[in-house]
Amino acid sequence: MLNSPADLINMSDDELIDIANGKLNYRNSARSTITRDDIIREAKIILQKRTMKSQLPAQPTAEKEKEQKFGILYSLGQATTDFALYSSGLGTDGCVGVLFLDIDNFKPLNTRFTESIVDQEVLIPFQQLLSNICLYRGDAYRHGGEEFLVLLPNHTPEEVTQFAERLRRKIETEEFFVGQIPVRITVSIGIAFWPKHGGPLIDLIAKANRAEHEAKAKGKNRIEVCEE
Repeated sequence: MLNSPADLINMSDDELIDIANGKLNYRNSARSTITRDDIIREAKIILQKRTMKSQLPAQPTAEKEKEQKFGILYSLGQATTDFALYSSGLGTDGCVGVLFLDIDNFKPLNTRFTESIVDQEVLIPFQQLLSNICLYRGDAYRHGGEEFLVLLPNHTPEEVTQFAERLRRKIETEEFFVGQIPVRITVSIGIAFWPKHGGPLIDLIAKANRAEHEAKAKGKNRIEVCEE
């Protein structure tokens, strides 16, 4: 009986292949945001990484680079490295989702509480929440200020869009505290897909960013998919 994607790590290739093919007995608790499809997808990703690793010469394992200010999410340089790995390993039939997130109405929040307090009381727990939500699905990166990036490898466009909507809903229901004052925030999310919307990550980020601006223009706290 599987309880989480973490249980997959020590499984054999044969066991992972069975799970990737849908032979899965999974117990999903009422509070869990992890679905049966997430377990199957993670099994496929682990198998893919094992295959790619076996084809490379032995080398020391490098830790992923965190961004410097908070040290919670990964850096944009790491995003470039990860994207190159994901896109080269998936082939032409694969898909990588690129999500660009921007916290709505962030400047008034800074004006109300000051930037340093918002950094500590809102941005830090927000980044921890984002990292936890993305666990086993992809990786989260800090783009700068109140902007963030998420890469979702080995997902279909439909799965990427569904995940973005779940992410948006989870954030809007989360309560943060500045001192004793409860604060709720929302995000606008733009989405682009590799290879549909382009090749280089910088181009995909730009397109996802434009889609995020469209989400803001349509009222904020929503997702928009790149139309190009």
